[in-house]
Amino acid sequence: MENATERVHGRRIVRMTVSRHAGFWYAALTVERPTESVPAKNRKRKNRNRQVGVDLGVRTLATLSDGTTFPNPRNYVRTQRKLRHAQQALSRRDRGMSHGCGSKRYNRALGRVRRIHARIAVQRADNIGKLTTWL
Repeated sequence: MENATERVHGRRIVRMTVSRHAGFWYAALTVERPTESVPAKNRKRKNRNRQVGVDLGVRTLATLSDGTTFPNPRNYVRTQRKLRHAQQALSRRDRGMSHGCGSKRYNRALGRVRRIHARIAVQRADNIGKLTTWL
């Protein structure tokens, strides 16, 4: 894009932030758009004013005051074997003389461990996001 204020489909890109986490690149855009283009929610009127209490737990992801429960997907437990192997491989690598930047194989193994942890974090955030969207 030549100009940061260029309009695309009636929307204006205000800001873009590029970041790198665990070897993956992400771009976060802040976009300004006209209010009339926001779609209206098609919700039933009877559920509009319904209130419910939420209890976040360990055995279940959440339990509502009306008795509805959401199972905990246990992302860490499911990925634990892969993480254990990656961490064992990392511990066998040579960090280098001054414990500074490490060897090439150490950095590669460290990247694997970081990517696994990042994947677990993204899965947890996805589950919470789906729950809050449903609520």
